[in-house]
Amino acid sequence: MKKKILPVLTLLILTSVLTFGTLCASADTQIGNANLIVTGTATWEAEADLCSFSGSIQTMADDMSTAETKCEEIAAKVRQAFSEYGTVTECHSNVSPMYGQNGYTASKYFSFETEKTDSLPQIREKLTQAGLNCIEGTSYSCKDDSQHRIRALQLAIEDAKKKAAALGSTGELVRVEETCCYPSCYGISGNITENRVIFTATVRAVFRVKTKDAEN
Repeated sequence: MKKKILPVLTLLILTSVLTFGTLCASADTQIGNANLIVTGTATWEAEADLCSFSGSIQTMADDMSTAETKCEEIAAKVRQAFSEYGTVTECHSNVSPMYGQNGYTASKYFSFETEKTDSLPQIREKLTQAGLNCIEGTSYSCKDDSQHRIRALQLAIEDAKKKAAALGSTGELVRVEETCCYPSCYGISGNITENRVIFTATVRAVFRVKTKDAEN
């Protein structure tokens, strides 16, 4: 009986590859039945409730003390401008001679975090007016993303079921394993999706496939 099962499965796999192209599936055999192993993938989009980014300021002066003082004055304005939106942390500061000319350059680098994700354009404008020279590294996230991860995994399982059905499975799920599940604020084009978080999940699902010979 097992020898008859193998050709049937081989034909099933070859047909699926030719028909579906990128469909990821493989099969092994057991006594009286066969298992179809399918990879399911899905994405789930959620509204972000947290946004973080980084920024820096830079000042120049003829002497080190003046450069540092000017930099600290701007830093105070930046902290004040962001105070109503969230928390700001100074990550690094530096003062050094200017390359190839007289004078000094003073710099400060900050990280910003806010729950007011819809106000980012307004925040950027206020920080720029306060003296922030550079804003970069914008990232959206969810403070509690457990339910969003679960939903993405559920959709990945549904995707695996559809693929298994297309490959001739009876639809009975024997085992499922999480391959990966991660959040990202980047869309399909590689650009940041404003105020959104995209959860991508992949599962490895095992389905039972019964042949006529096995049923007999």
